[in-house]
Amino acid sequence: MQRVKVGIIGAGGIAQIEHVPNLLRLRHQFQILGVYDPSATVRAFIGKEYGVATFESLEALMALALDAVVIASPDPLHHEQILAALARGLHVFCEKPLCYSVSDIDDVVTARDKA
Repeated sequence: MQRVKVGIIGAGGIAQIEHVPNLLRLRHQFQILGVYDPSATVRAFIGKEYGVATFESLEALMALALDAVVIASPDPLHHEQILAALARGLHVFCEKPLCYSVSDIDDVVTARDKA
């Protein structure tokens, strides 16, 4: 069975407690190709604790041969990161809230339909 190649956007508490450990436990189904976070301290922790590649830019993470992303970044960043991932044809799992406004949701639905 082919594993889903995943990138994780945001490496704060929810990623450290839930997403990274769970995806690693399910390594027969998922392969974490990398984790993006703007904090050098957080990237160093994630790399040391979980042994996964980390990236200081979203563009570097998105340049990988990903199938999907998990968006676990701060809420105000979800909209732009969802759109960036969908523009690359990636599957998106996003922590809640998805967005803050109806027009943002409309943007996401349009981008999803194009992807």
